[in-house]
Parts: sequence; structure tokens; C-alpha cells
Amino acid sequence: MSQEPFLPKDPPKSTGKTPKQCPGCGAAFQHEEASAPGYLPPSVLATRAAMTAEKEEGGAESSHREDIKRYEAQVEQLPEELREQFSPTPSTPKSTDTPTPSSSPARLICTRCHSLIHHNSLPQNASSVAPASLKSLAILGKRRNAVVVVVADLPSFPASLPENLTSVLGSTNPVVLVLTKKDVLPKGASEQRLRRYIWEVVRAREGAGEMPPVASVHLVSARKNQGVRELAADLRRLRGPQDHVYLTGRLNVGKSELVNALLRISVGGMAHKVTASWIPGTTAGHLSVPIWRFGRTLASPKTDEPVNASSRGPTNYRGQPGLFDTPGLANPRVTDLLSGQELRALTPHNQLKPLTYHLKPGNSLLLGAMARLDHVEGDHTILVTIFSGLLPHITTQTKADDLLARHAQGERTILSLGPQTSGSARIPLPPLVMVEEFEAKGKIPKMGTMDISWPGLGWVMLTGSFDPVRLRAWAVQGYGTGSGMMRRSPLMPYEYTGRVERFVQAGRKMRP
Repeated sequence: MSQEPFLPKDPPKSTGKTPKQCPGCGAAFQHEEASAPGYLPPSVLATRAAMTAEKEEGGAESSHREDIKRYEAQVEQLPEELREQFSPTPSTPKSTDTPTPSSSPARLICTRCHSLIHHNSLPQNASSVAPASLKSLAILGKRRNAVVVVVADLPSFPASLPENLTSVLGSTNPVVLVLTKKDVLPKGASEQRLRRYIWEVVRAREGAGEMPPVASVHLVSARKNQGVRELAADLRRLRGPQDHVYLTGRLNVGKSELVNALLRISVGGMAHKVTASWIPGTTAGHLSVPIWRFGRTLASPKTDEPVNASSRGPTNYRGQPGLFDTPGLANPRVTDLLSGQELRALTPHNQLKPLTYHLKPGNSLLLGAMARLDHVEGDHTILVTIFSGLLPHITTQTKADDLLARHAQGERTILSLGPQTSGSARIPLPPLVMVEEFEAKGKIPKMGTMDISWPGLGWVMLTGSFDPVRLRAWAVQGYGTGSGMMRRSPLMPYEYTGRVERFVQAGRKMRP
């Protein structure tokens, strides 16, 4: 005897308590524009309505486990293109102090989040999310019950730090600065020196009126939970009984992954995780997570608010304090032009290993086809220490011109990123243009003098003692000003240890 169809021809009118926003990215659910964030096929809503209606009719007659099994069986019977729109059934925690509701249907997420989570890519023909502007944060300057967390990318600091924050944040609410991606810095990086470096930049901006007073600085790795508990303790200390927490920062600095890290250290919190990806613009709307979802992790000691996630349900959330993940602020970087495969190849997954090479007069250093440094004038070879996930290539300036020209024509060269795609040439990037010509002089042996940084790509440190030389820095056209390329004092001045590699070809090296 065949099983009674689980999906009726006429969906029930009751849709239960289907959320209005995607819990992964914050975009409002919609079923009109498949390429836009928040898209949910009408058939998925019908399935959700059917599940909810059956639960309302059946009450407690069927267990949560049986419902999940039946749900999964019916999903398997759907057409393949519809099956892919469903998020996986949340697994039951092995051990928690907080019981989870026994009648929760599978969590709905939009097709964009589903593709980012399960395929590390955007759906085909997906429209990009427009970056937010500082004006979108103006509400924070008017609030009197908020803790503002400014998130920046540590390897790209200070270019990753939004400018003119005082104009929108004001000076009423406490501000916490969080530097992410600590785990990709080289082994042995001195956190004390990094903190001193960061505070010098912060104090300078505070003095210039460009940044509100910063209450504390935290160096974290959201991916590895490093420094996350210390950050949570600081937020508990700063929060008042009804204070919200707002996360803001430039595109792709790791705000969403930081939210997930805070949820990971909370009992049962990962059932509410948000979508995080190395693809810029993951958060499409103002995404909120109730503070009570974090349990004791963020609950203020100054209040009696419940710290047990089961003691208050979503229906009682209105008016309660929350943590808000805001869309990333505009930050034009050359990495915005790369495909998902190329971004994955570029993004460091392990600690960077700084490599020091000789750069002779008349030679060029290339990082992919997106950054270039020329030794234009000077009598001496200089040392350059490279911190990047890109493979370096050192050659003469004439050969560098030829190599870049061939790459720009779509030819796959030693500068290409990611695996080769058969039968298709890479869409060329805009050409490299000379951004700045400057003079440099090394003062102290075995110590860095200056960083030339290309945010999102990495940086090159001029190392050791040397007489004045003239250098030219290049960046992709349209991405070479502001945060596209910058000179800065060395972020890690003592990473050169006297070992110099002899360059053979891109990605290969040998000791002298």
C-alpha cells in the first residue's frame, strides 16, 4: 500500500510561524526574484506549511525524531532542483545543558545561503549584494543602549579599519575593536607588539577625531575560537541589562564568522548559526540573533535576564536585546573581481610563512597578476620579505611587462590563480598601473623598515640595512588608491631571521 502523499495539491492556508527573514543572511524572504538574496521557491513554503499544519493537527502524537525521518523521506521524493532548496535537518546535540524544542521543523534558509554553505559559491546568475555605506550606521549614533563592535582584518590593518566612524557612531556607546584572522599570522608573532601597533593607530585616529574612544582591543581567530571567550567576557562586562550588540566593519573581514564563533561557545547555539563565506557580501540585511540565544556567553551580569536558551522562545523576542550583524561597508578591493575558486586559492588556510628574497636593481616582484613592486634605482640589492598566500614571481622589469601582457590577453600563465578550467580562458583583470614611486632606506639590520601592503592580497616588507633606493608600487587599475595599496610601518618588523631564499620560479625556492 502506497504512503499517503505528504505534499497536498492545495497547500493549507496556515503557514505556522515561518520566519520573515533568512536566518543565514538577514535578507527578507521573497519568491519573486530568484537571483536576489532571500529567494525561497513557493514550493518550499508550501512544504513548510504542510509540515506545520500536520503538527498542529497531530499535536504530541508523533515524536520529533519520527517527524524528522518522515520529512527527510518526503524531501528525497521531490525533484532534484527542489530538493536542493532545503537546508539539512539539524542534528541533535550529543550533550547539552539546555533541552532543544521537540517540535521544531527544519530551519529554512534562502537558496543563496544554501549555495554558500554547501557549495562555497553563489547560485548561478545570483546578483551581488550592494555594500552598505556609513550612513546605514547612523542609527547607532542615536542609540543609548548599545555596544558597538568594530571588526577589522588584522593582516590588512589599518586599511581594513573603516574611516570617519565618529561621524556616525558618536561617542556615547562603548566601542570594542576586534581584529580577526589572527590564526593566519606567522608562528611566533608577538601579540604584545601587535597590540602596541594597533593602539598607536587607534590613538592617532581618536586624536584626529576620526574614531570614537575605543574601550578595548581584541585579537581573535573566529575560525579556531582563539580569543573569542575573552571577547565574550568583555562584552558581558560592557553590556547593560537591555543593551544590544552591533557588529560593523568592511566587507569580508569576518563579522559573520565571529557571530558563529560566539554561538559555538554557547550551549546549543549552533542551531542558530549565520552564513559565513570568503565570498564578500555574505550578510544581505541587518541580521539579528537574540542575546538569550547565547546563554551565559553574553548575558549581562547586571541583569536577571534568563541565561537558559529554553527559558524564552522566539515568540517573546520582540523588544528583547539582540546581537546585530550588519552588512559590510564598502571597501573596493581587487579581490572583489575574483571568482569563488580564485578567492579560495588566494585565501590563506594556514599560517603564512614569510619568505625573504633578494630584489636586484632592474627587477620586479609580482604577486599573481594583481600586485607589483619594481626596484627602479639604486646601487644595491635589497631584501624583501613576502607575507602572502599568492606565489611570488621575480623577474626583470621587461619580462614582467611581457608576462602581464600575455596574462591580460587571457593566456594561462605562471601568474594564474586556482585550477585550470578546461576549454575556457580567464576573464582578464583590469591592467596594473603604477600607483606610487618612492624612496626607501633600511636603517637596522635584521629588522623591517616598511610594509607595502595590498589589502586582501598580502604585503611585502623591506628588510635589513640598505642605502637609499627608488621603488615603484603597482596595483590593479581602479584599486590602487585609498585601501587598494598603502605603505605602512612594519606590522611584524622582526620576522626576518637572516635566512634568504634563492628564487627559482614561482612557488619554488632553495637555500643559497
